[in-house]
Amino acid sequence: MLKKIFSDDKTFYNRYQLDAIKKIQGSLIVILTCVLLIVLLFTESKLKLTYFLITIACMFAVLVSIYYTRNGRKSKAVFVLIASTVIVTWMPMIFDPSVRNGDFVPIIYLVIPVLLASIFTNAKLTTIIAIVQGVVAFLVIGAFKELQSQNWVSYIIFYFITVNISAISKYNYSKELERNETQRKEMEVVNKKLRKVSITDGLTNLYNRRHFFEIIEDEIKRAIRLNYKIILLSIDINNFKQVNDTHGHFKGDELLKNLATIISENIRDGLDTAFRFGGDEFTVILSNCSKQKAIKIANRIDKEFKEMTDIASLAYGVEELDIYNPDIEEVLKEADRKMYVHKKKVKEKG
Repeated sequence: MLKKIFSDDKTFYNRYQLDAIKKIQGSLIVILTCVLLIVLLFTESKLKLTYFLITIACMFAVLVSIYYTRNGRKSKAVFVLIASTVIVTWMPMIFDPSVRNGDFVPIIYLVIPVLLASIFTNAKLTTIIAIVQGVVAFLVIGAFKELQSQNWVSYIIFYFITVNISAISKYNYSKELERNETQRKEMEVVNKKLRKVSITDGLTNLYNRRHFFEIIEDEIKRAIRLNYKIILLSIDINNFKQVNDTHGHFKGDELLKNLATIISENIRDGLDTAFRFGGDEFTVILSNCSKQKAIKIANRIDKEFKEMTDIASLAYGVEELDIYNPDIEEVLKEADRKMYVHKKKVKEKG
């Protein structure tokens, strides 16, 4: 509930105002400490206890606000700040006889909670606080004849001009933040799309060779941390050029897409990652997997590919990556070498 009242956007405090909250809290502690010293050293004895208690109460409220800020409850921190300033600024109006005798200075303090509200809350709540305080101040002035003898109209005009400027500034600031946030989100969407295009093979929707070298280092670090093996599986379509020459490139593209689907369906989502390295060559990172399991996965892919088409066959090679002394290029070459050995055997059988 407080988040809805005290923020126009759920990221508002996190992104734009956390530093401002902390600076205002720190400033208030310094100011209130000075006020406390002034109260103790220079205030008349009759009012000393009243202002001492008011200052201590306000300092306590600021400390509570700091506590909420440090615990990530920023909406409550702002609520305590504004509520305490509303209450504290009215204390002199109620308890100080000099106000009732025509001292209008405390009325100026009524602007403080409005200014805080204009910084940290939405324009609607700022306006409500401003109007309520203005109306109450007007009624207080009307209740005391001593106050009416002073130039109270100027004070009220000053108050509402200040409030109006604060409300307009808040509205413009909120709109600017809203525009910036909209632009930021649009840019995030565009960047995500561009990023996806840059790491994805357009035909098969698998990751491309470039992304393989981007993530393999992270995968090795994860394998070392969790102490598991990494297997690289290389897959190639036999006589793919002949398929293109005999059946056309459209049929060749269809074979590549179908093979990509078969590979994706036979590896573990969230653990293994498939890549199209280029042409008819595919590579799969099999995480936390033994060579025996990798061969079974490769056999399943080969079996399903044979069931899907009779115009081509697969060759594959499996090689374990030494995570403590990784030579990625060498392991890829070894997996390719084993794949071509398998390719030769398939051709001899066929």
